[in-house]
Amino acid sequence: DRGWVFQLGVATLLSRGYGVSISFFPWARAVKEVESGQMDILFPEYYIEPSAPSDVYKSQTRLDNLVLSRPFPGGEIAFMKRAGEAIQFDGNLASLVGETIGVVRGYQNTPEFDRMMDAGQFSIVHAVNDLQLTKLLFANRVNLIIGDPSVLNYTVKHSDLPQARRENILNQMQQVEPALEYKHLFFAVSKRRRHWQSLLENINAALVAFKQSGEMQRIISNKDNSCKTQVY
Repeated sequence: DRGWVFQLGVATLLSRGYGVSISFFPWARAVKEVESGQMDILFPEYYIEPSAPSDVYKSQTRLDNLVLSRPFPGGEIAFMKRAGEAIQFDGNLASLVGETIGVVRGYQNTPEFDRMMDAGQFSIVHAVNDLQLTKLLFANRVNLIIGDPSVLNYTVKHSDLPQARRENILNQMQQVEPALEYKHLFFAVSKRRRHWQSLLENINAALVAFKQSGEMQRIISNKDNSCKTQVY
């Protein structure tokens, strides 16, 4: 059923009387659709740093065009590697300067990693989505990829790759310890839509109500074999 974040998004909006139409896009296009006001909501989104520049409007920040909801449960951001390969990482990103790393185009990762990436301190290879990211790793085009381990594993498990290849990736892809950061998730509402303030208020009210009633935990628990699906 598309994962618990999908279900939470639908339930949140239906509970406040909205109809729901959800489209799936590569992340960079999803950001563009919402920042430009073609769609109302981008989710799931990570916290957006106030200084984060928009990739759509070069003279603006992302928060010039988006506003974040209250947070809801998320997951870790970590590096993933091929099993058996030694990666010297103790939590200090300086130890990875010059390393070849795969990232999904347009994703925010952690503020420190993104600053170092923008400064050219890593050799970056871009993917359009999480599945392509794992393919980069197992085609030996990169030595590390960065993302939410549960999302990466879920994406491979439910992909259309041949079963033998899925199993090989799942058995051979390992998380590098320590994880970089725990990330809460958010709904990002487009400020370019006419009724964005009332939409944001309704989303926040629903999230509070779901948390207090236990509905949020029920949705998460019922989908505990799923994970955060990229839905927009």
